[in-house]
Amino acid sequence: MLKKTIHLITALAVTLTALGSASSMAAEGMSVNNQFWWPDKLSIEQLRVQDPASNPYGADFNYAAEFSKVDLKALKSDIEKVIKTSQDWWPADWGTYGGLMIRLAWHTSG
Repeated sequence: MLKKTIHLITALAVTLTALGSASSMAAEGMSVNNQFWWPDKLSIEQLRVQDPASNPYGADFNYAAEFSKVDLKALKSDIEKVIKTSQDWWPADWGTYGGLMIRLAWHTSG
């Protein structure tokens, strides 16, 4: 009787192992798209529309020419001053907001 029970338990274990691996392979093969998770997401198609009327500077605005007028050293200096100046209403960690900027970039990247 004991031998029959051992054979039965072994056969049951092999069957369950085979079924378990087959079901996990089937689950891995299933893919879910974003529509499944966010069925009512906000449509942002209007943000991609390149209408000349949406340009606040007008059609004749030359971005490259205006960017070349920017004093990059002064801009960098201003950014460093803002990042290293702790505010009472939001104290900077270790005297700089660099860590906060990294965390914000991390979270906004998705």
